[in-house]
Amino acid sequence: MTEKNVEQDSNVTKKRIYIFALLIILIIIIGASFKLFTSINSDSITAPVEVALPAPEIEEQKVVEYDEQQQEQSNQGQQEQLIPELTNAQELPLVEVEPAKALPQLNDSDLSVKTQLSQYFAKQTLKLVVQDDMIRRFVVYVDNIGKGKIAKKHSPIIEPQNSFTVVEGDILTIAPQSYERYTPFVELFTSMTPQQAVNFYKEYKPLFNEAYEEIGYQERDFDEAVFDAIDMVLTTPIVTGNVPLLSESVVYKYAYSEWEQLPEAQKQLLRMGAKNVRKVKSALKGIKTFLEASES
Repeated sequence: MTEKNVEQDSNVTKKRIYIFALLIILIIIIGASFKLFTSINSDSITAPVEVALPAPEIEEQKVVEYDEQQQEQSNQGQQEQLIPELTNAQELPLVEVEPAKALPQLNDSDLSVKTQLSQYFAKQTLKLVVQDDMIRRFVVYVDNIGKGKIAKKHSPIIEPQNSFTVVEGDILTIAPQSYERYTPFVELFTSMTPQQAVNFYKEYKPLFNEAYEEIGYQERDFDEAVFDAIDMVLTTPIVTGNVPLLSESVVYKYAYSEWEQLPEAQKQLLRMGAKNVRKVKSALKGIKTFLEASES
């Protein structure tokens, strides 16, 4: 081997040693870097930053034993408070429903009718009513009024105590005192409101119908007779001022033929005077309205 070759081999060996040394240093540097990186990351994880948080307020809860009886009483008390408030807010009227009253027999009905009428009429006023066979009297009298007649023997009211009087002069006329003698009877008739009168009539309607059948109207309702009588009164003319008369023997007649030719029932109304006739007509209009409404 020549000297040149020995020198070349030596250079190659040195180069190899140098490269190997560099590799060792590189490995040491990489290992140290990895260890340092691992240490840094481990510290950031295991040592968190402490944050001061406010202590939560814990409300002390009371334990209440459940009592079913107390709960039921509480609910009942709340309902009792709500019901009056609702009633007061709506202001609901209280409606009293009276049980149906059993009617007496027609022959024994006077006491019942009188007791019922005493709720509407004063004791003194009620004395103007004939108090025997009251239902039958009313039926016969009303039936005759509807035909334009006056059934004096069956009148449901007593006769006026004062007599009929006239004013004598150039012309014979009815005295104002003659009108006034009918005023108590008109007050009696108008003491009941139209609705009260209809309620009374409807209550005793079976007895009115029974009495109506007795006088021969088996197939006609008494309502028809009542409407006929009302219409007879409502069509009566109202005469104001002095009413001239003619004297014939012991009776008086109207001087004007159109009045004298009126049905007897209407001529009797004229003797009551315009003021009383207006009151009677007004009451009968109301009664007719309520009767018609009750049939519809």
